[in-house]
Amino acid sequence: MFHTVNDKVYYTMNNDTSLFIMGLPEGNNISRKRIPFDKFVLSEGYSLGMSGIEEQNKPEPVPGRIHSVFHFEPFDFIEYSSGMSLQELNDAQGANQEETFANRRRVNPRKYLIMKDGNLVSDYLRIPEKINQLSVADSQGNIWATQNISILDEEPELITFYKLRIQPN
Repeated sequence: MFHTVNDKVYYTMNNDTSLFIMGLPEGNNISRKRIPFDKFVLSEGYSLGMSGIEEQNKPEPVPGRIHSVFHFEPFDFIEYSSGMSLQELNDAQGANQEETFANRRRVNPRKYLIMKDGNLVSDYLRIPEKINQLSVADSQGNIWATQNISILDEEPELITFYKLRIQPN
């Protein structure tokens, strides 16, 4: 996940806990900031060889995931899901597939945090249900998001786009 602003690229791997800043055009790493997640389940990966194949068939936690990164001077905006432990995964099991999916979405919602100089400056907030995806940021400091049509009773004729902005307290 990355966001390019002027001569810098703000980026992270979608399953990591660090935000990197790279200078352009040289491509040199300027800094690394640890993202202050409330919780973030890291994948332990698999062993090499046959034991790794066997490990893939065992239940495992759902790893955390970064969905998007945006930088608006001086803030870094990180959209993520924390992931789920094996216990949370078992507790989210429902009577049917639809109920299980809803339980998992409730336990592992998409959230966001806002950092300034590597420090948390917001609460850990959930992405509103009416938003499907935070798509792009513009040069005026806005984040553009698409409507979550899966929560509607019928398919709309038009899709709503939301224009969001960080408002410091």
